[in-house]
Amino acid sequence: MQAIRKYALFFFVSAGSCMTSMGHAAEENTFYSDLARDWYEGGDYFEWQSTTPPLNGFSYMLEDNGLLVDYFVREIVEFDDFALYTHDRGVSIGLSFLGHYLDTNPEYRINYHFLSNSGMYLPLANLVPFQMAMLDPERGPEFIAARKARPRVTEGDPVSVGYADIFKFNDGDAALLGVGKYLLERAANETRWLEILPRSPVPVAYLWGLLDVVNPPRIAHYVWDTYLNEREVASSLWILPTAGHYPQREKPEQVAKVIRTALSGQVPGRGSENAFMREYANTRDDEDAIYIGRSEPRTMEFPFQELYTPEGYLQ
Repeated sequence: MQAIRKYALFFFVSAGSCMTSMGHAAEENTFYSDLARDWYEGGDYFEWQSTTPPLNGFSYMLEDNGLLVDYFVREIVEFDDFALYTHDRGVSIGLSFLGHYLDTNPEYRINYHFLSNSGMYLPLANLVPFQMAMLDPERGPEFIAARKARPRVTEGDPVSVGYADIFKFNDGDAALLGVGKYLLERAANETRWLEILPRSPVPVAYLWGLLDVVNPPRIAHYVWDTYLNEREVASSLWILPTAGHYPQREKPEQVAKVIRTALSGQVPGRGSENAFMREYANTRDDEDAIYIGRSEPRTMEFPFQELYTPEGYLQ
């Protein structure tokens, strides 16, 4: 079963207006990381994935990005049946895309919807000064200038070198100014986008890295309780106890286990989730995701309840 992975979608929607300038920059760019070089040479859609700044002041609008995802699915990869995995900024794009999907009834089918750590409900986020600086017309450019002035990382940790290569590709550092403004659009539309989830017939698996301090678990619990807990269609919440903001990167095998569980139809229904929770807890490894069942408060009725009295227990 084919799936759109979050990181491909994220970079794709970030660079939709920039493809005409890619070739020249690619010829002159120097890669110090095998990871970045392989990404560039092996990716059929590198021009869709770059961090390149937009041309002519084009805005990175989340709603437009959702429409670009629809175009990408229909015209570029021509998927007809796929699972959608979204993360962070991509969650808002995915929700906008999902709303368009539900309203237009296209020929393709989304068979599963995976969401992971995201500031999808900003009132409960814990934003850092860097994110606020990117919104400031004066501080933002100053921050980018200081970032560009720092010596480029060309050796050491492979992941750090790879990130340096990607951000230096075609002046990718400057893209942060455009990308970071998505918080403004999210703040204005987040409730409308989240309200798409209760009416969606697409099964949902909701994954959250417990150690994320920018987007703490309180976001996941709020969104689950408010928009997902009462859905009749298959829905599940999973907490990854040793993952932070990027579960799919930090704990890929643990995320893959959740995905396989969902896509193979093993997520329990309401009537069987308590038994599933006990059985799963007995077999999961320490770093595996923890399954969180639905919240359905009920009045407890124990057999022999009459044996209790305020004065003591009857024998």
